[in-house]
Amino acid sequence: VCQVAAYSLGHGLTVDQISIRPATTFMNPNGAATWSSVTSELCCEAVLNCCTALKERIDTVAKDMPSATWVEIIEKCYSLGVDLSAKYMVYPQNSHEFNYNTYGSTCTEAEIDVLTGEAEILRADILYDCGRSMNPEIDVGQVEGAFIMGLGYWLTEQAIYDPTTGLQLNTGTWDYHPPFSKDIPIDFRVSLLKDAPNPLGVLRSKAVGEPPQCMSCSCLFAVQDAIYHAREEIGKDKDYFALDGPATVEATQLKCLVDPSQFVF
Repeated sequence: VCQVAAYSLGHGLTVDQISIRPATTFMNPNGAATWSSVTSELCCEAVLNCCTALKERIDTVAKDMPSATWVEIIEKCYSLGVDLSAKYMVYPQNSHEFNYNTYGSTCTEAEIDVLTGEAEILRADILYDCGRSMNPEIDVGQVEGAFIMGLGYWLTEQAIYDPTTGLQLNTGTWDYHPPFSKDIPIDFRVSLLKDAPNPLGVLRSKAVGEPPQCMSCSCLFAVQDAIYHAREEIGKDKDYFALDGPATVEATQLKCLVDPSQFVF
């Protein structure tokens, strides 16, 4: 959001000169839900429209100050009584539920221990379409974080509930296992699709919050494929089988169809 403000206002304004105040219902009572990866995008759109309005006012003063700094321009605007505040409410008026689609491609390599059911993600390659990225470092981090969240969803985070009360029984990390640092793919490569501007997005960008999480299903498929090969190696049935998520160590080990008669040299 700071980058959008600095970019749209211009006149030498830098990100370091911008501060963001906490949002409250006193100042903005019409806030919407933060879902479907729209929060950052809509905030940027609102700031962009506000800054566009402000820039029109500031430019009327700045045109006579070609070598002035941002601070000098704003001081002059203030002395001339220029209104330096703006407000804009984003309320999409489109007939479709979604403005655009995001796309991505993922390849995951996994290794399993047929005796314990432990799975290790050796490598994950992700190519994600986020339009024209406003900040590639942040967007790559978002892709990585969403993918790891999905890794927990598909492989480790099994919620167990009491059938009578409905209360969750495994409420601590001793028996409920979110991903930790050791669960991250050993070789983790994320790339953003180049030369793919989004004409319907803010500054030609695309959302990059939740969509990459969808690509984490490749972890489950990689584990399932490893189980197929393990079954084939010991002469077991290698026909299709369902591997539901989360594929915990117990579920993975049982699907390998290993029996004690094979525990020989």
